[in-house]
Order: sequence, then structure tokens, then C-alpha cells
Amino acid sequence: IDVENPIFLNTDGIFDCQYLGDHGGMVPFFLLMELKRDADLEDLDTRSTVLVQVIAYLIQIYAMLNNYETLKKKDVIIKDDVRIRLDKLPSTLLVGSKTHCFVIPTLSLK
Repeated sequence: IDVENPIFLNTDGIFDCQYLGDHGGMVPFFLLMELKRDADLEDLDTRSTVLVQVIAYLIQIYAMLNNYETLKKKDVIIKDDVRIRLDKLPSTLLVGSKTHCFVIPTLSLK
């Protein structure tokens, strides 16, 4: 995980990561992290609320990648270097609190 250069778009960070693939090579992927310090992630309503927030971030990232007019919202912070470094949607989501966390693939939110 590249913790030195996270990408922030109102999230707690998007990290450029790699894992060792089946054939021995490194496989790159983006990880979107959303942390809720005191949230009870065992509670279904709380988990759902956080996932809706993450989906909103994914929509903003998708808009950024596709140059949609939704970028004009004042709460979306876009910098030129982010567009260069982030060339696709994060494939993995990590949601965590002080006591619990879960990781899911972005595709499961379709």
C-alpha cells in the first residue's frame, strides 16, 4: 500500500495497492478506505449508512473520471494530479471503526 501518497476526494483515502498474483507478478488495485471511529458496524442501519456514503464517493470518482458536469459541486475537490494517479474506480472498499472492519469488492455494490 502506498501510504505516502494517498488520494483524498472527501474520503478517508484511496490507496494505490498491489498484491502478489497467482503467477508471481504484482497486481495493482485501488483501495477506498472509509473510517468511522465510534460507529457500531455490527448494526445494519449504521453499516448501510456508511455504504451509501461510500457509493456517493464512487459516483463522484466515476464523474471525475468521465468529466461529467457533476464535478462542479463545491464539495468535490479535484486536483490535476489526482486525475493522473487515479485512472479507474477503486476495486476494493475497506470500512472500519475502532472495533470492527469489513472489506468488500466494489462490484458487489452494483
